Amino acid sequence: MSKQDYDCVLKFLVIGDTGVGKTCLTLRFTEDSFNNVHLATIGNATGIVLCYSINDLDSFKNIQNWMKQVSEHADSQVQKILVGNKKDLPNRQVSFEEGEQLAKEYGVPFFETSAKDGQGIQQAFMGLAENSYKIVNDDINMSSQQNQGQSKMLGKGKQKQNNENSGGCC
Repeated sequence: MSKQDYDCVLKFLVIGDTGVGKTCLTLRFTEDSFNNVHLATIGNATGIVLCYSINDLDSFKNIQNWMKQVSEHADSQVQKILVGNKKDLPNRQVSFEEGEQLAKEYGVPFFETSAKDGQGIQQAFMGLAENSYKIVNDDINMSSQQNQGQSKMLGKGKQKQNNENSGGCC
């Protein structure tokens, strides 16, 4: 095996209504490109981007439903941000202040972005990454100090007991 060149792996989940730009937002951050190809993936997230389109009021209203899903199914320590996407488009239906107020109600950071031209993408994802890394790193350090025989990973039901007396190669 080759040596890791990273400290840990963070998994983010970007959720929101169809057509708000979740995939384009993610591609802009990961590949610095804009593409209309959609691939849906869901895993055990350490960070969640709750996304709506600033020119689609219904997608904004549905953030409440998405937040409920997150509360019911995600780890309580999962980091979240609220993103109003498609900032570059005309016909705004959701003001910056409305997005900011909703984020304040949920106690999460707020960003407006444009996946098309890249506005706000780095700030949103890097902020989420920094907060997620801090939680994961603090959790790992605390687990290590409390019990060196256990390792813990953020995510529901993802604790694994290390057993030093077990045999076998795998």
